[in-house]
Amino acid sequence: MQDSDTATPYLAKIDLTGDPHLVLGRRAGKKGIETVQVELRADLHDPFRGTCELAIEKLQATDGRPYEPSAELESGEEHFFLHIDQIPVVPGQQQASSGHGLVAVSVSGQNDDENPERTAALIEALQDSGSIEYVNRAGLREFKPLFYSIAWQQPAGDWAHFIRKANPMQVLKPGRVWTQFSDVLVAIQEPAMAIDGEVDIILADGVMRAFKSTPVKDLFTDVHLVMRDVSTYVSKVRDLLNKSVALGPVAAESLENAAHKKYSIAVRLYSLPGRISQLNLTVPRLRRVFDQHNLDQHDLLGRDKTFSFGEEMVPAFLDVIEGRYFEDDWTEEFRRADRFSKRSNGEP
Repeated sequence: MQDSDTATPYLAKIDLTGDPHLVLGRRAGKKGIETVQVELRADLHDPFRGTCELAIEKLQATDGRPYEPSAELESGEEHFFLHIDQIPVVPGQQQASSGHGLVAVSVSGQNDDENPERTAALIEALQDSGSIEYVNRAGLREFKPLFYSIAWQQPAGDWAHFIRKANPMQVLKPGRVWTQFSDVLVAIQEPAMAIDGEVDIILADGVMRAFKSTPVKDLFTDVHLVMRDVSTYVSKVRDLLNKSVALGPVAAESLENAAHKKYSIAVRLYSLPGRISQLNLTVPRLRRVFDQHNLDQHDLLGRDKTFSFGEEMVPAFLDVIEGRYFEDDWTEEFRRADRFSKRSNGEP
């Protein structure tokens, strides 16, 4: 399926004419998701509908761009979109007792038969919201949500979800007094939750749309969604370096393995092609950098004058290319910057 911005037909299909459901979700086990729903009185239907209508208006006012885990959105101008069938499945694990390769890992720690297609935990948990059990007063007190969703059943029987990655009960901290005013100020006894009117993610009609990248990263950890483009990042780096100091196969594999394991590596790898395109990399210039900062060139360069290093040296490789090493102006001590930043010269 091609990546394209299908905002208008997508939004036109969302039906908000029914009654909303409020679904709360939390982690179950390491990566699964457990959901409950809260029964709503009718006077909350219109405010919830208004929240969702505002989210739709926000989508219509911004440009959609294909989801890239490490990309940043222009606030108020862009949103991410990703077709749900492009979301990776739950990774398999080795089955030591057989030679059949990978077996499914349940999103909730249960057996594989309950999630044979290895669907992402969030999608699996929300796909049949009408059957989610209602929580009672005591159960709500004990439930600590990771997110909530205002859900609407669609004419075809599927669901549209307006998701906020927040705990609506977190604001109810001890010591705060909640009140309402009707000629006289009175205390609200035991407020249950506060819905702030914001939406982070919309799931509807087979498409995920998001206004921020962090909620997507946090809610799709089980399928490693943030790592989905790592191979593409490595290919771009390899193609650029092949024009100067080639990236050897062991180094390329090390980059990919490290980025699949650590999100911060994946983010740095995403930005690396832009950095490499600014540099005039040559072996002599690299050696001067190594010498200047007392680095052992053999840790990163092979005898054939190509980049060759193991997974443990990936951070050092990134540091060198990003230019994180510097000499302290005051002590003349060689140091490594915590992060790479680009500072402009001249007028602010």
